[in-house]
Amino acid sequence: MTTKKIIVFVLLSFSQLVKAQTNGLITGNVQNANTSFGIAGATILVNEINLKAVTDSAGNYKLQVPVGTYRVSVSSIGFTSQIKYNIVLGSGTPQIVNFELQPESKNLQEVNIKFSRQKSAAAADLVTPLSVQQLTTEEIKANPGATLTYLK
Repeated sequence: MTTKKIIVFVLLSFSQLVKAQTNGLITGNVQNANTSFGIAGATILVNEINLKAVTDSAGNYKLQVPVGTYRVSVSSIGFTSQIKYNIVLGSGTPQIVNFELQPESKNLQEVNIKFSRQKSAAAADLVTPLSVQQLTTEEIKANPGATLTYLK
């Protein structure tokens, strides 16, 4: 009875080892090509299996992917996208794939601002106690430290 348990345990352990060797690790960094700072929130996509990851605050990422050959692309808002082809992934050491993205400049269309007196916002009434106060010259004179050089 104990021999059967040992054999089952060995077989289960062996199957876990075989399963673990079918996956590999893609890791790397995404950074700005001009400043060499990491780009946070960039999206990494393994195109053939539609697997995605997002970079951390330093621009680092990790993806656990089945062994094979892949095309890996990265995109981020404000930067040009980049694709790396023929990334061969084995089960041994992780494959390091780094990206350097160029900032993308876009020409925006002009903005026209028009004013119409008929459609302008009405001024708030003067009874707003927190923002407007009306004081008489006597109240200003009674206030310690007040100087009246412009009121007569």
